[in-house]
Amino acid sequence: EIAGFQCDIYLPEGLTIAKVDDTYDIALTDRKDDHVLYSSLQSDGAVRVLSYSMTTKGYNGNSGDLFTINLTASSDYDGLGTIKISNIIVSTPQEVEYKCPDVMVNVELQNYTLGDVNNDGSVSVTDVISATNYILGSPSSNFIFEAADITGDGKIGVGDVTGIVNRVLNVGTLSAQN
Repeated sequence: EIAGFQCDIYLPEGLTIAKVDDTYDIALTDRKDDHVLYSSLQSDGAVRVLSYSMTTKGYNGNSGDLFTINLTASSDYDGLGTIKISNIIVSTPQEVEYKCPDVMVNVELQNYTLGDVNNDGSVSVTDVISATNYILGSPSSNFIFEAADITGDGKIGVGDVTGIVNRVLNVGTLSAQN
């Protein structure tokens, strides 16, 4: 059982952790109980993440993500890079400390326009059909989930199809996402 952890996150050139009100946009997942999370920029450029329980409870469950990070890419970011997570330390409620090996995560980011589900450079009836096919269980190979998720709820549904239709008809205002 793990009651807390810390790690340092190194991002490739052109990627940064998004901020909300001058705080890094890093959040604990639903595996938390009464855990808190802090983060700060280190002198070597890493962002240190620290999470622990004030009652030394463990995280819920034995597997799965503990936190999420919202990344922002610069306009000149080429889309490929490696995130390094190092200095990983986990602690049990009994104060037993474990040091873990570094983790390297390859990332590939793709630019897309909200509604341009097939990423062909325009939002058209084909994107409406593509989103509908996804809902019906037969997505195309070039389907971009994030571009289809107009509502931003992590699911593709009728509201998203309606949002894509609105983009085709130029009804309402929606912004592009990268």
